Amino acid sequence: MGYQIDARDHSLVRVGRDDQEVAVFRKAGSFIHNLEGEVDGVEYQMKLAAPWTGFRYLLRQGTHELASAKRRGRLHAFEADRPLVRHRLVEFELEVHGRQYRLTPEDRYGLTHALCEGDEQCGGLVMRTFEAQRDGPWQADLQAPSDWPVPLAAFVAWLAREGRGRMGG
Repeated sequence: MGYQIDARDHSLVRVGRDDQEVAVFRKAGSFIHNLEGEVDGVEYQMKLAAPWTGFRYLLRQGTHELASAKRRGRLHAFEADRPLVRHRLVEFELEVHGRQYRLTPEDRYGLTHALCEGDEQCGGLVMRTFEAQRDGPWQADLQAPSDWPVPLAAFVAWLAREGRGRMGG
């Protein structure tokens, strides 16, 4: 399923389908990184990793946990001709309805991310060019598994933004 994403403003994540906005997740309370939104009349919350959540990011509908993610950092060589040059990489291990996924940057700047189930890529997030971002309402395009609803698309976009903010050169 294809979605358009805009997470440029750190207090919200917008999700679109067919270039029409379908959901907006906004700052919840005093924590800027906790977001809440409504999709088809149902409220959802995205919670930042904290000690009381086992350092997992959470997507919840009320008290029901829909998805969780754990951040993992490691060093990675993105350039085959320079294997000793390593860059800090932030990836997320997601659990969605008992299935395991991994969201991993494919470049050192976090502009493209692969979404994999096991070793097989099942989707990805690709940032649009600076010109397209400046002249249009969307920042990125997300390809997700066909059974993923809008809140999961927003959750993955939020994680990618969190990861980009923690990557180093």
